[in-house]
Amino acid sequence: MITHCSRHYTYCKKNTNQLLTVVLAYAVLVVFVVNIKPTSGQNSINDPGTIQREPASSIQLVDFKGLAGKGILSPVFLVPIDAAGQNVYFAWSANRTGNFEIFFTRSTDGGREFQTATNLSNSSEAESTDVSLKAQGENVYVSWWENYKNETRTPVIKVSNDNGKSFGDQVFLSSLIR
Repeated sequence: MITHCSRHYTYCKKNTNQLLTVVLAYAVLVVFVVNIKPTSGQNSINDPGTIQREPASSIQLVDFKGLAGKGILSPVFLVPIDAAGQNVYFAWSANRTGNFEIFFTRSTDGGREFQTATNLSNSSEAESTDVSLKAQGENVYVSWWENYKNETRTPVIKVSNDNGKSFGDQVFLSSLIR
Protein backbone atom coordinates (compact mmCIF):
# COMPACT_ATOMS: atom_id res chain seq x y z
CA MET A 1 0.00 0.00 0.00
CA ILE A 2 2.82 2.42 0.78
CA THR A 3 4.42 2.03 -2.65
CA HIS A 4 1.02 2.38 -4.33
CA CYS A 5 0.33 5.63 -2.45
CA SER A 6 3.81 7.00 -3.03
CA ARG A 7 3.39 6.52 -6.78
CA HIS A 8 -0.13 7.90 -6.71
CA TYR A 9 0.31 10.39 -3.88
CA THR A 10 -2.25 12.87 -5.19
CA TYR A 11 -4.93 10.19 -5.56
CA CYS A 12 -4.32 8.80 -2.06
CA LYS A 13 -4.09 12.27 -0.53
CA LYS A 14 -7.40 13.30 -2.13
CA ASN A 15 -9.20 10.15 -0.92
CA THR A 16 -7.68 10.49 2.56
CA ASN A 17 -8.78 14.14 2.75
CA GLN A 18 -12.33 13.14 1.74
CA LEU A 19 -12.40 10.42 4.38
CA LEU A 20 -11.09 12.81 7.06
CA THR A 21 -13.76 15.37 6.10
CA VAL A 22 -16.51 12.78 6.53
CA VAL A 23 -15.08 11.61 9.88
CA LEU A 24 -14.72 15.20 11.13
CA ALA A 25 -18.26 16.05 10.03
CA TYR A 26 -19.61 13.01 11.86
CA ALA A 27 -17.64 13.90 15.00
CA VAL A 28 -18.98 17.47 14.96
CA LEU A 29 -22.51 16.12 14.55
CA VAL A 30 -22.14 13.68 17.44
CA VAL A 31 -20.46 16.14 19.80
CA PHE A 32 -22.67 19.18 19.21
CA VAL A 33 -26.07 17.77 18.25
CA VAL A 34 -26.42 14.72 20.48
CA ASN A 35 -26.19 16.02 24.03
CA ILE A 36 -25.15 13.00 26.13
CA LYS A 37 -25.08 13.31 29.92
CA PRO A 38 -25.01 10.81 32.79
CA THR A 39 -28.20 10.35 34.73
CA SER A 40 -28.55 12.42 37.87
CA GLY A 41 -26.11 11.51 40.64
CA GLN A 42 -24.30 8.75 38.74
CA ASN A 43 -20.78 8.75 37.38
CA SER A 44 -20.70 7.82 33.69
CA ILE A 45 -16.97 7.03 33.78
CA ASN A 46 -17.35 4.30 36.40
CA ASP A 47 -20.71 3.04 35.13
CA PRO A 48 -21.03 3.37 31.34
CA GLY A 49 -24.55 1.91 31.48
CA THR A 50 -25.82 5.13 33.08
CA ILE A 51 -25.34 7.31 29.99
CA GLN A 52 -28.56 8.44 28.36
CA ARG A 53 -29.54 10.87 25.66
CA GLU A 54 -31.20 14.02 26.94
CA PRO A 55 -34.56 15.02 25.44
CA ALA A 56 -34.32 17.17 22.30
CA SER A 57 -35.65 20.17 24.24
CA SER A 58 -32.46 20.21 26.36
CA ILE A 59 -30.06 20.46 23.42
CA GLN A 60 -28.32 23.82 23.55
CA LEU A 61 -27.19 25.83 20.58
CA VAL A 62 -23.45 26.18 20.23
CA ASP A 63 -21.79 29.50 19.49
CA PHE A 64 -19.86 28.25 16.43
CA LYS A 65 -18.58 31.74 15.52
CA GLY A 66 -17.23 32.22 19.06
CA LEU A 67 -15.51 28.82 19.02
CA ALA A 68 -14.06 29.45 15.56
CA GLY A 69 -12.77 32.86 16.70
CA LYS A 70 -10.89 31.13 19.52
CA GLY A 71 -9.36 28.66 17.05
CA ILE A 72 -11.25 25.75 18.62
CA LEU A 73 -13.61 24.92 15.78
CA SER A 74 -14.03 25.70 12.14
CA PRO A 75 -17.72 25.31 11.22
CA VAL A 76 -18.04 22.65 8.56
CA PHE A 77 -21.69 22.88 7.55
CA LEU A 78 -22.44 26.55 7.96
CA VAL A 79 -22.90 28.99 5.09
CA PRO A 80 -20.51 31.93 5.61
CA ILE A 81 -22.53 34.86 6.95
CA ASP A 82 -21.65 38.31 8.21
CA ALA A 83 -23.51 41.54 8.88
CA ALA A 84 -22.83 45.25 9.10
CA GLY A 85 -25.68 47.44 10.33
CA GLN A 86 -28.93 46.31 8.68
CA ASN A 87 -27.01 44.53 5.89
CA VAL A 88 -26.69 40.73 6.09
CA TYR A 89 -24.42 38.86 3.66
CA PHE A 90 -24.19 35.19 2.63
CA ALA A 91 -21.73 33.41 0.30
CA TRP A 92 -21.62 29.72 -0.65
CA SER A 93 -20.39 27.24 -3.22
CA ALA A 94 -22.97 25.46 -5.41
CA ASN A 95 -22.97 23.35 -8.54
CA ARG A 96 -25.79 25.21 -10.36
CA THR A 97 -23.87 25.64 -13.61
CA GLY A 98 -22.35 22.12 -13.91
CA ASN A 99 -19.27 23.48 -12.15
CA PHE A 100 -18.91 24.62 -8.53
CA GLU A 101 -19.20 28.40 -8.38
CA ILE A 102 -19.32 30.99 -5.58
CA PHE A 103 -22.70 32.63 -5.07
CA PHE A 104 -23.48 35.72 -3.00
CA THR A 105 -26.65 37.35 -1.74
CA ARG A 106 -27.48 40.15 0.65
CA SER A 107 -30.31 41.62 2.63
CA THR A 108 -30.46 45.35 3.28
CA ASP A 109 -33.31 45.15 5.80
CA GLY A 110 -31.87 42.96 8.54
CA GLY A 111 -32.71 39.65 6.85
CA ARG A 112 -36.40 40.13 6.05
CA GLU A 113 -35.84 39.98 2.26
CA PHE A 114 -32.89 38.79 0.17
CA GLN A 115 -31.77 39.76 -3.30
CA THR A 116 -31.29 37.27 -6.14
CA ALA A 117 -27.97 35.45 -5.75
CA THR A 118 -25.02 36.56 -7.89
CA ASN A 119 -22.33 34.24 -9.27
CA LEU A 120 -19.06 35.85 -8.10
CA SER A 121 -16.56 33.32 -9.47
CA ASN A 122 -17.78 32.56 -13.03
CA SER A 123 -14.89 30.15 -13.56
CA SER A 124 -15.56 27.36 -16.03
CA GLU A 125 -11.96 26.11 -15.87
CA ALA A 126 -11.91 25.48 -12.09
CA GLU A 127 -14.11 24.37 -9.21
CA SER A 128 -14.65 27.27 -6.80
CA THR A 129 -14.85 26.08 -3.17
CA ASP A 130 -14.05 26.84 0.47
CA VAL A 131 -15.63 30.29 0.53
CA SER A 132 -15.25 32.78 3.38
CA LEU A 133 -16.84 36.17 3.91
CA LYS A 134 -16.17 39.27 6.01
CA ALA A 135 -18.07 42.56 6.21
CA GLN A 136 -16.83 45.78 7.78
CA GLY A 137 -18.63 49.07 7.32
CA GLU A 138 -19.52 49.38 3.62
CA ASN A 139 -16.86 46.83 2.60
CA VAL A 140 -17.60 43.15 1.91
CA TYR A 141 -14.75 40.70 1.30
CA VAL A 142 -15.44 37.28 -0.27
CA SER A 143 -12.57 34.84 -0.74
CA TRP A 144 -12.39 31.26 -2.00
CA TRP A 145 -10.13 28.69 -3.64
CA GLU A 146 -10.02 27.90 -7.34
CA ASN A 147 -9.33 24.14 -7.74
CA TYR A 148 -7.99 23.28 -11.19
CA LYS A 149 -8.12 19.91 -12.96
CA ASN A 150 -4.32 19.60 -12.74
CA GLU A 151 -4.82 19.54 -8.93
CA THR A 152 -3.38 23.00 -8.28
CA ARG A 153 -5.24 25.51 -6.13
CA THR A 154 -5.11 29.27 -5.93
CA PRO A 155 -6.82 31.67 -3.51
CA VAL A 156 -9.08 34.39 -4.92
CA ILE A 157 -10.76 37.45 -3.40
CA LYS A 158 -13.44 39.87 -4.58
CA VAL A 159 -14.18 43.11 -2.75
CA SER A 160 -17.27 45.28 -2.63
CA ASN A 161 -17.06 48.86 -1.38
CA ASP A 162 -20.82 49.54 -1.64
CA ASN A 163 -22.37 47.08 0.86
CA GLY A 164 -22.31 44.16 -1.60
CA LYS A 165 -24.22 45.95 -4.35
CA SER A 166 -21.33 45.41 -6.79
CA PHE A 167 -17.91 43.77 -6.67
CA GLY A 168 -14.56 44.64 -8.22
CA ASP A 169 -12.46 42.28 -10.31
CA GLN A 170 -11.19 38.97 -8.99
CA VAL A 171 -7.74 39.17 -7.43
CA PHE A 172 -5.74 35.95 -7.64
CA LEU A 173 -3.75 36.23 -4.43
CA SER A 174 -0.98 33.89 -5.61
CA SER A 175 -0.15 36.46 -8.32
CA LEU A 176 0.88 38.87 -5.55
CA ILE A 177 3.86 36.69 -4.57
CA ARG A 178 7.07 38.27 -5.83
